[in-house]
Amino acid sequence: MKCPHCDAEIGEDLDECPFCYADLTAPPVAQDISQVGVSPLDSYSIGHVAMGVMAWLIISLGYSIYQYYGLPPLFELWVVFLLTLLFAVVWELFENVILFKAGLKFESRRDSILNSIWDILFVVLGAVIFWIFWYFYVEVAKNTGRWYYLIGFITFTLLVIIFIFSLKFIKKTSEKKWIS
Repeated sequence: MKCPHCDAEIGEDLDECPFCYADLTAPPVAQDISQVGVSPLDSYSIGHVAMGVMAWLIISLGYSIYQYYGLPPLFELWVVFLLTLLFAVVWELFENVILFKAGLKFESRRDSILNSIWDILFVVLGAVIFWIFWYFYVEVAKNTGRWYYLIGFITFTLLVIIFIFSLKFIKKTSEKKWIS
């Protein structure tokens, strides 16, 4: 049998791939608390999109503030994208090494490699959405950056609110399973 995540040859009766540590029994979407951090899409995914939005907005200030004053940007937007991607990778390492060792990691377990990759992709998704939004809102429509950042902050705030409610939902779902 081949692992669907890394294509490595593995035994038939394994629950976890010995090469990529992917949980072979986890569904694509976490349906209860035991699958959070294991499945690619879980209640923290929307939080990672919010993180991508905020990382992009903060890092892109090095581009937009200089542009606002008629100066050449400190760096180009593709560099903002790469720095946001680097931030996502460093965050996943920090989350799964430092926070785990400090006992601050959710459910006291590391994310699966598949979940970490998807978390990075969700951060990148938040950044790409606002890169595209920058292009159409500021470059094409010639609007000022301050409205862009206001809309970005509002979007970030809404995503955080949705994230908080998704955490409450997953906790209620797990409590129901324990009761029944």
